[in-house]
Amino acid sequence: MKIAVAICSWGIGHATRMLPILRALVQECDLRVYSHGRALDALKKELGDSAAYNQLPDYPSPYTKSSMIVPRLLLNSPRMIKVMVMEHEIAENECDDCDVIISDTRYGFYSTRVPSYFVVSQLRYIAPGRIRALEVLTERFTEFFRKKYRAVLVPDTEDGALGGDLTTNLSYVSLDNIRYIGPLSDFRPIECAQDVDVLISITGPEPQRTLFEKRVFAQVHELDARIVITLGKSEDCASFDKNALPDNVTVYTYLNRDERNLLMNRSKVIVSRSGYSTIMDLAVLGKKALYIPTPGQTEQEYLAKYHESLGYCPYVEQKRLHLSDNLKVVREYRGYGTNFNPSDSVKRALSVILG
Repeated sequence: MKIAVAICSWGIGHATRMLPILRALVQECDLRVYSHGRALDALKKELGDSAAYNQLPDYPSPYTKSSMIVPRLLLNSPRMIKVMVMEHEIAENECDDCDVIISDTRYGFYSTRVPSYFVVSQLRYIAPGRIRALEVLTERFTEFFRKKYRAVLVPDTEDGALGGDLTTNLSYVSLDNIRYIGPLSDFRPIECAQDVDVLISITGPEPQRTLFEKRVFAQVHELDARIVITLGKSEDCASFDKNALPDNVTVYTYLNRDERNLLMNRSKVIVSRSGYSTIMDLAVLGKKALYIPTPGQTEQEYLAKYHESLGYCPYVEQKRLHLSDNLKVVREYRGYGTNFNPSDSVKRALSVILG
């Protein structure tokens, strides 16, 4: 069986959450992967020669050094539509020999001739100020594209345990082809000593990823604890002087799955973005966390507030980040319980895709 998979590359979260499904598919299928940049590099490192890889230019990034994402997103909409048309042509023409097409948040990557499936964690986009009329429009937008696919796989529970209003409580959207498969994660809980006090995971799209990195390295010397920092990029470069780091701080540019899994399990507290893929990972591992949402990214801002309101983890805005103070607040929150089994989520996904 031949399967083509296209994955959004705004950061590497979409790629990492799809890895459990991809690992299962490569055991039995001829897998063709389409992505871009760091996401594609990460997939190559994880899957190796078990898949074929193709560059697929991504939508223009809305992220800037300011928090003005929505205006830039609107300005970029003509270019986004152009990319959607292009990726649809690729799916129609290059993938017509495939048996199945899977798209993770690549709205145009579907075929009218090949069964196509859509993986998405946002059935509604959070509008600035939660303006209802705008959010209803985003529901209509996602519904328009969702109808192009045989089924839509949502990595959440039917009651929106992790996604809240991103995945449930929809106003005008038909749920006919939506399948809630449960959280996806490449991590698994393991028994080990928790000898890392704080793991700081620096990920996400540029330029905010580097701004976050610089803020962390400016403050990390104030922490009297065992600190590990992961940079989430395959290239060996960073905005810090390795020789200037204190002895209690260790930095990794990139870790493979087994190394990441062990490190996450060893860590008592994790500082990270509040991206949906990260939240799924932490929920599966039952961790405590401090969230720093990407400035202006309304999805992450909503999720950080939502999970704080549930009593799981606190959050702080990037511009107000002061690690030595913020980490003291984490102990007041209960963290996540290990109530999710991502292996079951993969089985549900494959039962929909492969029948």
